[in-house]
Amino acid sequence: MRFVIYTDGHLPAHIHVIGDGELKIHLQHPEEVPLLVRAVNWKASHQTPAMYEVKGRREFLLQAWRDIRGGD
Repeated sequence: MRFVIYTDGHLPAHIHVIGDGELKIHLQHPEEVPLLVRAVNWKASHQTPAMYEVKGRREFLLQAWRDIRGGD
């Protein structure tokens, strides 16, 4: 599983998780819980572990997004 933030990405803050396929997950959500917005060729049984990983690293990933995007 690999976490990717594209330099030409757009708001809202989100990451792509690359594994069996690709997940797109918004990091800024009103309940402070990552929100899965798209799954492409990703086994449903692997989505939950990926979401737990993102949830556990959410603050780190948000800071990485800000660092890469220049404070967006």
